[in-house]
Amino acid sequence: LAAALTAIRTLSRAEGLDYRPVVAEALLLCGQLQEHLGDLKASEQSLLNAISQAEASRHDVITARAATHLVLVLGARQARFGEAHAWEKLAQGALSRSGGSPALQAALLQTQGLTRYNEGQLAEATEAHQRSVTLLEKLEPGSLRLAEALNNLGAALRGGRKSKEALLAFGRALDILLEKTGPDSDLVAATRNGMANGYMLEGRFQEAFALYQQAFAIFTE
Repeated sequence: LAAALTAIRTLSRAEGLDYRPVVAEALLLCGQLQEHLGDLKASEQSLLNAISQAEASRHDVITARAATHLVLVLGARQARFGEAHAWEKLAQGALSRSGGSPALQAALLQTQGLTRYNEGQLAEATEAHQRSVTLLEKLEPGSLRLAEALNNLGAALRGGRKSKEALLAFGRALDILLEKTGPDSDLVAATRNGMANGYMLEGRFQEAFALYQQAFAIFTE
């Protein structure tokens, strides 16, 4: 609720200033928050408005960020793959014009990977997530963003039945999360659940069951 109020106030102030780059950034913030809260229709509209304002003011970084999040909303969250692919191209073009930020590239690769995973294109999803992990290992070693990327990579590898590689990715993510969030966070539970699924593929049922129990205990606290 506090984040929602902050986003609304930020947008109101920005619109009062009538300065397009600030309005674009405020609309991006609203769109991201609306997606997080599950209001995908409102998120889509906010992100489209953010892109319009950013394009009008030639603010390529905001265009890239908003288009990247729109790919997530359309492709990963709603399976509207054709539209998502079109916005991927716009995001990549804006990213290139802005100078090619590695951090923004990593974020775009994540959304591309999630979209390809939902399409069942597991090889392409794995490649995108691996490229994102490689960038984040250099930019943000030991960060929560890297842990998220490793979890996404693990899921794609597991989907492609590459259980050993998946377990390595999940294991690295778990190490980061235990250090950053402690042993009882939902992120740790979700990672343990992913690892358990990997152990199931390997036929290591006792290890899988132990991890399922640990994850369940956290989720039901």
